[in-house]
Amino acid sequence: MDLSKLQAIRDAESADFIVRDPATDAPVIILTLAGPTHPARVALTKKYEGQLGTALARASDPRKALQRSFLEVADPEVRAERDMELLMVATLGWKSADGSPADQPYDATTMESLYREKAWLRKQVREKLADDEGFTQRSPTSS
Repeated sequence: MDLSKLQAIRDAESADFIVRDPATDAPVIILTLAGPTHPARVALTKKYEGQLGTALARASDPRKALQRSFLEVADPEVRAERDMELLMVATLGWKSADGSPADQPYDATTMESLYREKAWLRKQVREKLADDEGFTQRSPTSS
């Protein structure tokens, strides 16, 4: 067994993702996305875990509190807002589709508007964020 091959692959805090036109598959823009080990995504995960922990700790009946938490997350409006929060926390920047700097500097307000208007964009980015393997990189090899 050669552990050096395994050790050469490490988590990347972020990765570039090519957003594609859903009709033509042509590159539209490149987004830099935070991976699961990026501090901003780790903090968001801890925030939601903390909210659940607090609700359970304060509840006289933890089973009912857990059930309420699951029902809250099942609420389409709550789910949509949490989804938007993840998209915004995870989107770190953008570049032109050819990799050159964008004509307009990254702006979170513009990005949020794009996410809210374009379901296909949200879908592509959510799928990338769910693919943990897409946030790995090979370490330089040592001799």
